[in-house]
Amino acid sequence: PALKKFKRILEREGYTQKPVIKQAFIQYMPFKDNSFDIGICTEVIEHTVELDLAFKEMSRILKKDGTLVITFPIEKQRDKIYPIARLLGMNVNVLKEVTFFDYSSEVIIEKLKKNFTIKKSYKFPMIFPITNLIVCENKK
Repeated sequence: PALKKFKRILEREGYTQKPVIKQAFIQYMPFKDNSFDIGICTEVIEHTVELDLAFKEMSRILKKDGTLVITFPIEKQRDKIYPIARLLGMNVNVLKEVTFFDYSSEVIIEKLKKNFTIKKSYKFPMIFPITNLIVCENKK
């Protein structure tokens, strides 16, 4: 449903260069080897099983020296702001239903190192970090 809604928005807004939209499992993506210079995986891996396979697949579709940018939550920190978000009318209850894993940046970096060279790792915002951001380069 979200992909259909996105397509309708593009049509309504009159975009002439529409992106290719595909639904797929992150562990088995329908793209040729070495298809992309850059990959962005934002707020996905906390919902993902078989991360090693997912990262291997990302490496496969990225060109050599391609860049991968990953973001994922720092759940223990986000839990602290959920009461405020509720007061602002946000439905944060659904997050507990779909967020299956609470990965540390150290665990993700170790898994990424099998296929990527880590370039940068950040936690933001700086004052009260609730998100990890890792930038890496494809080794192959």
